[in-house]
Amino acid sequence: AVLSTQSTGDESTRVTTRIELEAVTKEDAGKYLCVAQNSLGSASEAAWLIIADSPIKERKMCSLWGDPHIQTYDGNTFNFPGICTYVLSMDCVSSSFWIYGMFSECGGGGRNGPSLSAMESLTIYYRAKNGNHTGIELQRGWVVNIGGSKL
Repeated sequence: AVLSTQSTGDESTRVTTRIELEAVTKEDAGKYLCVAQNSLGSASEAAWLIIADSPIKERKMCSLWGDPHIQTYDGNTFNFPGICTYVLSMDCVSSSFWIYGMFSECGGGGRNGPSLSAMESLTIYYRAKNGNHTGIELQRGWVVNIGGSKL
């Protein structure tokens, strides 16, 4: 718990105290007695601790478009005309999915500028409920490839 006290003016003014609790569980909910003591005496007050469900976290989104423009999960935007296969997103905690993008040259550029690139394919590998990994590939022109079979 973190206890912070704010006091303004002289001793006769009201003092505000805030208690921050960390790592509480539903079992910690209930009625608590707060007691304050000093040389002038003591005072107590009952308070209820109510543990609310955590709010649903906002889903983060990344996106990729054009030649390519990339917006990351934290909202930053980059222009990156690289020609290679890149990891676009992955589950760094449990390795439940990986998303790769294969980019190839698509013209542009010139003497003083880089060539442009475009995504040739997007491959999603994920862990199925049975624990096996499987992949889905989306190729340019809307050809879908699942497990090596084109649909």
